Amino acid sequence: MYPEGVVGLCTDMGVRNAWLGVGAVVTLAGLDLLGAYLAKEFSVKPRWIVMVAGLAAFGLLFFVYVKSLALTDLWVVTFGWVVLLEVGVLVLDRLRFDTHIPTHKMVLAGMIVILQVGLMLPSPHHSGAVPNVANSVGTVTRAASPRRTQARPSNSAPLPQKKRSRAASSNWSIAAPKISNGRLPPSGCG
Repeated sequence: MYPEGVVGLCTDMGVRNAWLGVGAVVTLAGLDLLGAYLAKEFSVKPRWIVMVAGLAAFGLLFFVYVKSLALTDLWVVTFGWVVLLEVGVLVLDRLRFDTHIPTHKMVLAGMIVILQVGLMLPSPHHSGAVPNVANSVGTVTRAASPRRTQARPSNSAPLPQKKRSRAASSNWSIAAPKISNGRLPPSGCG
């Protein structure tokens, strides 16, 4: 059972990890905004110290991103980070670099941010079950291993086992969905 969105984050991970996830999102947005600011400064007046600081900011951003993915799902971290970054870039560009952004573009940007936040909220009709997406895409099946299908006489010694890598030992395939009357079967997603 994997609940969705912010409420699911708290339920599935526990309150402590949820707060760590939120902290990671804020840290990612802050580091990305710092890197964007340093890149803009470097483009105006190139100095090696600004470039080194920008590289350090983006290197640290990658490290925090990797660690945050151990706490929560990729899409939750990324959407939260992007939403905060978008707001931060608009504010930074307007206040620090005196960029004029027309009102209608600010309204559109605000609407986009609201829609993105809406994607992170839990679904109102969420039953707690994970939707069966495989039915609409295809069915994942596992082929039998050749080692298991070899026949051996009952009075003979066991067949020698070959050392195989983990990737080579599992034969996964995706079967195409059955299409009738030109329509895919229902996916189970609401």
